[in-house]
Amino acid sequence: MKKLALLFLLFLAAIVFLADRGLATSFFALVHAVPGADKLGHFVLMGTLSFLVNMGLEARQWPVAGRQVLRGSLLVALLVTAEELTQLLLPTRSFSLLDLLSDYVGIWLFGRLAAYLVNRRRPVSSLPHEA
Repeated sequence: MKKLALLFLLFLAAIVFLADRGLATSFFALVHAVPGADKLGHFVLMGTLSFLVNMGLEARQWPVAGRQVLRGSLLVALLVTAEELTQLLLPTRSFSLLDLLSDYVGIWLFGRLAAYLVNRRRPVSSLPHEA
């Protein structure tokens, strides 16, 4: 699963590379011409990355502000936030809070799906005990 996550990350990096350089503009124009396609794309692409990374990390968690947060989801959210913010610096791109929100929803939902699937296949004795 880790190799698949890496391959998918490289695929996304290629998309970002093309967009940052103003290449493949006809493809991106087509996406923007379909209502909601851009936001759906953000949701599915970043959600898929979150799913693959969380599966590869076996849904491990980190404590953040008193809560357990999926490592993969947090790492993907940080990466996606940084990428979206760099768009403020590029004349070929445009920052969008709605794109970022779509990313976050996909990251969270697909991350939860990965956690559910990982936890479903774990033996009961290895699950964390609640106090």
